[in-house]
Amino acid sequence: MSRGAGTLITLGDLHLGSFRKVKSLLLLVFVSLEGPAPRRQLAALLWPRAAKPEVSLRVALHALREFDAGALGGEERLSGGAACDAAALLTLRGEAVWEAYAGPFLHGVNLPDVSGEFEEWVLAQRGRLARHVQDEALRVAEGSEPGRAAVWAERARGVAGAPPMEPGVLARLLPLTLPGSALEAEVRSELAELTAGAPAEARGSGKAPAHRMLGREAELDALLAWAAAPGGGGGGGRAGRDREEHPDARGAA
Repeated sequence: MSRGAGTLITLGDLHLGSFRKVKSLLLLVFVSLEGPAPRRQLAALLWPRAAKPEVSLRVALHALREFDAGALGGEERLSGGAACDAAALLTLRGEAVWEAYAGPFLHGVNLPDVSGEFEEWVLAQRGRLARHVQDEALRVAEGSEPGRAAVWAERARGVAGAPPMEPGVLARLLPLTLPGSALEAEVRSELAELTAGAPAEARGSGKAPAHRMLGREAELDALLAWAAAPGGGGGGGRAGRDREEHPDARGAA
């Protein structure tokens, strides 16, 4: 995926070529991932405390269109006209996802005086994109021989910007780690903590990875079944946090 001047960069940074005006770019970011949006909605998200939010939006829109007339189209409903690295990432699969992931969504970007709703949206998108990278790394690992699988397991575990792994994901990860490795011990410990209330007998069926480390079949079957069963620990989301302690998306006004 090209990260050229015509592409809106949101992974690990925020810019469109040499253009870096944050509020103008956030308009483009939102419609690139959510689709066309009314001006009123965008003004409320990005200028919640402005005396005249529509005027602020008009100024930001003018600045962006001066730089690239086709980047943001429409009048009453604005729509994206530039390629976006985050939107493209979600269409990729396998190793291509890892190559395209330059860092957490809007990492290090100051979000000046935006609404709480927009801040929550940024965190949700950051987690969504990182989880996609994580899931594809696990898919590569599950289709690889043990040595290569362990490398991709480490990558999946360390995706920057990813929320904490749920029990179902940890159960996928465990058989991909090398026996006796630090990662295996870490995953076992986390699973033990998260599944402390898991039933002793499996309640359902879980799909095992393509290749499994010897001696773990019964343990993994029970964990996978518990995570997949209704009321198990595999569902639901957690608040996003960066594994590498990236700063919070909130910035000073």
